[in-house]
Amino acid sequence: MFVTISSAARASWSLPVVLAAALIAGDWLGQPSFAQIADNPFGPQPLVDGAKDLIADEDPFGDPADEAAVTVDDDPFGDPDPPATAAQDDNPFGPEPESSDAPAAPRDNPFAAPPDKLGAVAFCEKIEFLPRPSKEEQRILAALARPTKADFIDTPLQDVVAYFQDFHDQIPIQADKRALEDLGLGVDTPLSLTVADIPLRSALSLLLRDYDLVAFIENDVLLVSTADRAESSQITRVYPVGDLIEKKDACSYDTLVRAITAGVDNQTWHDVGGPGTITVMPIAESLVISQSRGVHDKVLELLRALRQAKDAKGKP
Repeated sequence: MFVTISSAARASWSLPVVLAAALIAGDWLGQPSFAQIADNPFGPQPLVDGAKDLIADEDPFGDPADEAAVTVDDDPFGDPDPPATAAQDDNPFGPEPESSDAPAAPRDNPFAAPPDKLGAVAFCEKIEFLPRPSKEEQRILAALARPTKADFIDTPLQDVVAYFQDFHDQIPIQADKRALEDLGLGVDTPLSLTVADIPLRSALSLLLRDYDLVAFIENDVLLVSTADRAESSQITRVYPVGDLIEKKDACSYDTLVRAITAGVDNQTWHDVGGPGTITVMPIAESLVISQSRGVHDKVLELLRALRQAKDAKGKP
């Protein structure tokens, strides 16, 4: 069937009439018209059976199909998961972890002195004289410096010796019987003294002076004998004095020697007829002194006092 439309009629028709006619003709002919939605190139595409509408799922403004399926992990703008706490050991720039182990004992240090040698090391830091005293002599010297007490009234010398020996950790004390006999004395000579809290050295000096007796160390024993016997027992010591002299002053040694010979038992030195001698050894920065033990003790006290005075001078 054909429809003939004259030119005059076509010219008189309006646009809506033309469109309607085209739709009718398209349906009649069984052909899809351009007005169908499927023919709209900008409209939605038809879905294949079983296919999923991806556009609807990807609608950023629409409600999710399954709210339970949306987790915080999928939220690109949400708070991120807290970072895993790294172990302190994994952080090369972090602080060192505190060890639960106890600190190594000094004996674990291969370069540390053994505990039983620490005292010897400390003694070596400042050598006051050479040769160094033996262990037994050191024990006696320590006892002479410790405080003691006594209450003797006409107590025999041998009992006094036994008392002090017991009171001071069994230090070896002996009476020089032969020297005592030369003075007409014996181990039964009565002695009297009452003191408390004074050094043993001072107590013995007070106790023995009335009989012109002294106590001194000889052969690792504290010997009670006569003053003459003590003065005749000469020993030689080397005293390092490099810290007490001016190395650029040649007269510095002479000054120190005069201080010793004038200040310590001045009648016992060779220059005035006594047995004692003193020699300067610049190469070792030392003094070599030969004297009785009693005089040596006084020389050591003087040198200690000079060092203390020097240290005090350097303090503000």
